[in-house]
Amino acid sequence: MITAASQTPCGGNYLVFVHDSVVAQDIGQAILVHDPYARILNASTLDDAVAVLSDVPTVTVALMSLAPETFVGSGLADAISMRGGQTVLIDAHQPEPGSLYQWRGLEIPFSDEALRGLLTLSEAAA
Repeated sequence: MITAASQTPCGGNYLVFVHDSVVAQDIGQAILVHDPYARILNASTLDDAVAVLSDVPTVTVALMSLAPETFVGSGLADAISMRGGQTVLIDAHQPEPGSLYQWRGLEIPFSDEALRGLLTLSEAAA
């Protein structure tokens, strides 16, 4: 995206909260193919994820390897929502309709193509 005021490309902020650094790197690369100007915010613990989000005003998509019940009770759900972000939980099913918190699930194993398709869907829902 290019902002009208600056004519400078600017990408979204993407939180990647995955415990495995190799998987996190692969996800980051797929995001950069999808959004070449993306800012990847990496976190390996729940506290890191909350701290990283405190430094940004907006989040495009948060991709996390986190159980739904941990996500809902963590405060991270509120931090993402307050920044306008969409959530993707890796290896989790979609929540029930009408649930307080919403996310998209990404089943393991997943391909780069599936991940980029989910990013597109998540951004369109924002």
